[in-house]
Amino acid sequence: MIHPKLKTAPAKIVDLADVKKHLRVPFSDDDTYISSLIDSAQYHIEGWNGWLGRCFVSQVWEQNFEHLDLSLKSPFPDLISAVVKYIDTNG
Repeated sequence: MIHPKLKTAPAKIVDLADVKKHLRVPFSDDDTYISSLIDSAQYHIEGWNGWLGRCFVSQVWEQNFEHLDLSLKSPFPDLISAVVKYIDTNG
């Protein structure tokens, strides 16, 4: 199977201000670093390649298949909607 590609990234599931409040960080010197940790954690947990294998918030993925088959399977268990396009050998 060809791996899906992320087309529209999800919104952050945790707000920087909330994380800073939890960590008791009153200054903005480490905002970039903390934001990168939030992004890394979200990427590690959610999405097609995350250990949950599902998405927390809306995002757009593209899945291509090498062969047209009646059993095309989505890599996401809780898919809300899908658009299917077929391109024949002549384009």
